[in-house]
Amino acid sequence: MASQLFKTARVHWFDHKDMLVQLNSGTAADKLITHADMLRVGGPREFTDCDFCAAQEWYTRVTGVNQFVMHKCIQPDKLTYMQSRCSTVLAPEWCHMKRNYNIALGTVAGSPGSRCLFVSAEPEKLMQHGASDGAMIWRKRMSPYQTTFCDMSTFAQYNLHDFDFIILTVNGLTPIIPQEGNPPIFLYAHDHHHPKILERVPLLLAQNPMAIFTPYPTIWAKYFDIPKTTKVIFTPYFSDTLWATMNTDFENRPLDVLILGTTGHAYQERAAIHKLMKDKKLPFKFQIWNAAAPCIQTEAISATGYGPPVMNMWFQFLSKARICVFGQDNWGYLVNKYAEILGACSLMVAPDLPDCRRGGLIANHHFIPISRPVTTQLIPQLIELSACFNKYAPIALNGFRWFRDKMETYEYTEFWNAVDGMLQGCIDE
Repeated sequence: MASQLFKTARVHWFDHKDMLVQLNSGTAADKLITHADMLRVGGPREFTDCDFCAAQEWYTRVTGVNQFVMHKCIQPDKLTYMQSRCSTVLAPEWCHMKRNYNIALGTVAGSPGSRCLFVSAEPEKLMQHGASDGAMIWRKRMSPYQTTFCDMSTFAQYNLHDFDFIILTVNGLTPIIPQEGNPPIFLYAHDHHHPKILERVPLLLAQNPMAIFTPYPTIWAKYFDIPKTTKVIFTPYFSDTLWATMNTDFENRPLDVLILGTTGHAYQERAAIHKLMKDKKLPFKFQIWNAAAPCIQTEAISATGYGPPVMNMWFQFLSKARICVFGQDNWGYLVNKYAEILGACSLMVAPDLPDCRRGGLIANHHFIPISRPVTTQLIPQLIELSACFNKYAPIALNGFRWFRDKMETYEYTEFWNAVDGMLQGCIDE
């Protein structure tokens, strides 16, 4: 289900053109939505067949001002819901849902724009309206392209030459497609250590893919023999930049220290931190959180049939404490917390990993390196940091500025530049 406005916007998106929208059936005053606006917030949502409801919700996201006006709606049962969407999208806890790139999904014959076949283990998560956090990132990354998402078992039904490039997410079932004779093939490589992935990756690399996109370039270069012709592109898997709400009110935070991270067998250092801190009486207020993230549902829209958006109010939880601490895993992954803690404007105490430096984070400027071994040095370090926090607060602010200034570029612009540059190279040849 989609309004005519949605279909028109999709054409304008790929034509790189501005468009006029009418917000109310009772007025002829059209409003301009530029292509730059579309790049910033995406297109109209597919919640209704009513062009006016869709335009009002869309223009609300563009302007940051509630644009809803009562009108004679062709779907009166949706009118109240669309009215609520216009106010909900402006709420701070929903700011990360402001962007909507459904207009980029699927290929349409005759439309301009490079066409991509994106082979995923769970493509349905990328297609639903309330895409989860990681899926939302990929949907936005793929926004400049006509992208068809498919799973590992059905990709064979597609003619690869109907597409300009192919992205394969790496797991134990990723199809082996030779680069020679096919459109450019890119791999998205996340975890490296699962046995089936360790078995599959050499076969994938033997096909000489054009590039590997990964948030962990150091790890993948260490564990695999990557062909010299295959580029390795740093592609973070952080939460959307619009999640961040700058909270510089350090004085009124209820906690001094928040200890973070799951403590399974792959996280021995985190387990050591938890063991060290548990049940201790220390001269600062602290909390231990050993789950991945608190998931807080602030609006249940699953009843509407459009899929429930998972609301991870993680940054608000992180900003409860002046200082957030976590340890390394067994391999040295650059985990999401590197962006999330800094985005919450908390002082991060964490491992100084190679991929952290690759992302431009400087120890003792953007964050504080964790003292090791944690069994002997961590508590004195945290006592010093909490007792003299004003001295270290500028580091927290530097970390937030890094997040604010760099993550938009890392998440999207550099990805687009890398893809477009390599595709252009193929055309030139």
